[in-house]
Amino acid sequence: FALLSVLSMLFLAITGYKIVKNKCLLFLVPLILSVSGVYFYLSHQYLNVDIVGCFFVCALIAFQAVHLNKDKITYKGIIPGILTGLAIASKYNLFLLLFPSFLVILLYSKKKIINLIILVVFVALIFVIAVPYSILDFKTFFNDVMSEATHYGKPQKHIYAAEPGWEQFSYYYQALISDFGSLSLFFVISGIIGLFLYDIKKALVLCSFPLLFLYYMSSQSLHFIRNIVSLYGFYALFAGFGIIFLLGLLYYGAKGVYTLFKKIPVIHRFIQTSPLYARLFAHKWLSLRLFMLILFILLLPISMTMINSPKFNTLAARQGMDKLFPFSKINDWIHYPVDSRTRAEEWIFDNVDKGSTIVVPIELYMDTRKLSKSYNIKKLSYKEIGETKTSFFNALKGYRNPYILMPVFGYDTRI
Repeated sequence: FALLSVLSMLFLAITGYKIVKNKCLLFLVPLILSVSGVYFYLSHQYLNVDIVGCFFVCALIAFQAVHLNKDKITYKGIIPGILTGLAIASKYNLFLLLFPSFLVILLYSKKKIINLIILVVFVALIFVIAVPYSILDFKTFFNDVMSEATHYGKPQKHIYAAEPGWEQFSYYYQALISDFGSLSLFFVISGIIGLFLYDIKKALVLCSFPLLFLYYMSSQSLHFIRNIVSLYGFYALFAGFGIIFLLGLLYYGAKGVYTLFKKIPVIHRFIQTSPLYARLFAHKWLSLRLFMLILFILLLPISMTMINSPKFNTLAARQGMDKLFPFSKINDWIHYPVDSRTRAEEWIFDNVDKGSTIVVPIELYMDTRKLSKSYNIKKLSYKEIGETKTSFFNALKGYRNPYILMPVFGYDTRI
């Protein structure tokens, strides 16, 4: 899983470079994504299918970016179909990944019909190979899909529930901002706008999936950060575009000012007699120098004022810095939170006698293979047991002094 997350960063870097032809993005995009503690937590600690889906998403957009102008069935239908099918098989809500592949065919291919047919056929074929029970036991597959759709879409009272629409969108927006820092939003918006101005067809292909996916996830009732791990990659990619585009504006803006200044006799004579000044304006990295200089000039007095202020160490001041710059949260990147099921497993090994009976709810989706070697594990569906104490204890009558795990946060009225 860790390897898949690193390879995903590589694919995003290649995508950025191929889309706008700027080698700086090969380093800038992974650097921005490395700021995200959530991304590394989901790939290094919280092992789930989400990072697998993210890997295939990034692989697809990188492949499309590299072979965008190659109008062959292999590049427009077969390989995109394979990668899309694997992504959807990993995570069903990634079905919207079909849209960038459709757009690539519609915008960059002359053989539109045949490529669309090949694409859909390969997506379906690979999905069936990766999820064989979708054909071998279609009824169960269909019921599972409908159950998940109802689970996420049905309004409910839940710790991870919110009103579909703006409230859900706000949740995901806040999650991204808190991880990358509020300043990053400026670069992301600049990147999206700049990409549309640079090449509208590439922008449509690249923006179609993340925007549609964010809209779709915002229309659901339940929210889990892991479901949008792919968006963290796109967020870093667009932020990288924004930084490059803004530096380009600074560079060409400075050159324009330089050209204008040369028309003023006094300044023109000064430039001619000052080689250092002239060389600074002529250098291709002028924009970067000016950007760093302006940023230093603006932030130095603010930083010094805050550091010298007795109120700097207050909670509000530190929270404000966390929102603006994510670098103050470096401790979170090093010390990842541990899944509660892992903590429960550790507690059992430390405190429960070997051979004891442990009742585990199916709803926890807990991996009990390690526990099964030392304990008598019984799995029950707590939903089927019922909501009363009587029905609950009747279901446990056959077990002698069992230890019971509950699939809820906090107190359960049944015990």
